[in-house]
Amino acid sequence: MGTLLKESMSPIPSPSSRFRVPRKIRPKPRAARKTLRIVFLFLLAVVVALAIHQVWKGHFPQRLLSRQPAVRDYHQVSSRLDEALKEALENLGASPSVVIQDEREMAEGEKRWRFRHLMVRVTDQIPLLRCNLAITRSVQLAGGQVLSVQQQREEGRLTMELGVSGLRTHLVELISDENISPTRANLALIIDDFGAIHNQVADAFIRLPIALTVAVIPGHQTSQQVARQANASGHQVFVHLPMQPKEGELGEKNSILVDLPEEEIRRRVRWALAEIPEAVGVNNHMGSLATENEGVMRAVLEEIKNAGKFFVDSRTSSQSVATDVAGELDLPCAKSESFLDDQDDESHIKKRLAALADRALKDGSAIGIGHIRANTLQALEEMIPQLEKEGVRFVHVSRVLEARR
Repeated sequence: MGTLLKESMSPIPSPSSRFRVPRKIRPKPRAARKTLRIVFLFLLAVVVALAIHQVWKGHFPQRLLSRQPAVRDYHQVSSRLDEALKEALENLGASPSVVIQDEREMAEGEKRWRFRHLMVRVTDQIPLLRCNLAITRSVQLAGGQVLSVQQQREEGRLTMELGVSGLRTHLVELISDENISPTRANLALIIDDFGAIHNQVADAFIRLPIALTVAVIPGHQTSQQVARQANASGHQVFVHLPMQPKEGELGEKNSILVDLPEEEIRRRVRWALAEIPEAVGVNNHMGSLATENEGVMRAVLEEIKNAGKFFVDSRTSSQSVATDVAGELDLPCAKSESFLDDQDDESHIKKRLAALADRALKDGSAIGIGHIRANTLQALEEMIPQLEKEGVRFVHVSRVLEARR
């Protein structure tokens, strides 16, 4: 009885204790650390494998050990000094005759620039001291420096070293020449058909010691090369835009035809401009039919204006509307006043050139067009000294346009 009574008097479990959730068993700290080590070792193995792969490919050492400093390119500044030099002499009216004696690409550490040795003959009626002061001021305004100056008074020679950031970019020898007269008139000559014609005569035109405007037909194998060459030689570059004539076939890529949709005309003009990025202006190749069409010329000239360039009407048609439309668009525009070599005869070309020079002396300026022909080259080579002595200065077309505007 006593035993039974004790058993009957034991406490009865409460309902809550019957349904108590057992506590979550936490992993032991040692097991957690082991898991982390495994993950870390796995990631480390992946990184090592990737590194071995890069080493095997040769990329990692190259990137790690061959890091080169950024190249500092001074070509743009050098070109600005070219323009500053020409502008200073032109503003003086010194009628400079410039010959490139030497031209080289230079490098020093991470610096890259172009060096030019120029021989410049100027009229003896303007003192070399004035040339020195004008060049110094113009070069400094362009961000350059005059590194040294030497004058040999007896020889009528002034030697100047120009540069930027201590780098010598120009060696300029100015020589006082009694055969050169002060500027009385500006004569701009455009030589057409570069790109389509690439021969010794074309190369000789680029070597002429005068300012020329080189008109390049886009789309030919040598078009871009000759544009760069002409630009580097100090000449101005035009796009010689093929446009439909009244008779004959053009045979040129992406020519401007009068029956094309307007958007296609615009696309072809944009293509031509993109092909010759050195170009500052455009003149028409043929185009006696296209330049008479107002709708065609409006589309062409609007695209030229949008590109920030100007237009010269070659005047292959006396009924051309190009200058009228350009006036409405406020686009800088001029027209050629003479074809020098409409007859491929040296005597005829000389007469045309003399007449064009007389017109320039009378009006202050003139624009003429020639072509890559041996007779045209010969006539120019013989007449350049004579015309310079008369005070006729050969300039880029842009110079004439600026003066007229």
